[in-house]
Amino acid sequence: MEMKDLYQSVVASVCKHTGVDVNMLFKSNREECVDARAILINILTYKGITEREIAALTGLTQQCVNKLKNNFSFRLRKWSVTTNLQSINNELTTE
Repeated sequence: MEMKDLYQSVVASVCKHTGVDVNMLFKSNREECVDARAILINILTYKGITEREIAALTGLTQQCVNKLKNNFSFRLRKWSVTTNLQSINNELTTE
């Protein structure tokens, strides 16, 4: 799967499971949008995409990507983040 296609499928899955609109995913500072962004970055990092590539794909700064990636363990303490991450991973592995 090409990187752009992988990115599109992960974004679609994250938006579907978190209930966050694609436009709000990168523009809003609401807690659920930031959680969805963190999940997206975590999954893309796990799939082998670098921080620089994620920044280019998402339009976020590399510093923002790095901060969300490095602080993801704190977000996993939230039930909603954990369950959404599991659901998204299950969907992506069955595709």
